[in-house]
Amino acid sequence: MLKNDSPMNDNKFEYDFYWTIGAAPKVPPASDYTGNDILNLPIGQYTVVAVDKLDPGCVSPPFTVTVDPAKTMPVVSARVLKDLTICDPTKPDGVASADVGGDFVHYFFDVFF
Repeated sequence: MLKNDSPMNDNKFEYDFYWTIGAAPKVPPASDYTGNDILNLPIGQYTVVAVDKLDPGCVSPPFTVTVDPAKTMPVVSARVLKDLTICDPTKPDGVASADVGGDFVHYFFDVFF
């Protein structure tokens, strides 16, 4: 039940947050998780509602979020193919290569000197 005659504020410490696994919220106080910040959630969909601590009838509309798989940063291998022999920075003659597991086609590399 939503009660919209009381204005909500943006101070997260004045609300209780109720998290439900999936896209369908449970009626507070029933929930799978409670709290402002929920860490280490498994991959999937979660729905959260906020309930005003001073006015439990004031409940936010449900908001559904998706926790995606954590991204793994690729391991870049960089190699010197030819050492630098000219010290003039305007005429560099060194050669290097970079790849990720042997793949250099599907990656972009930025080089900074």
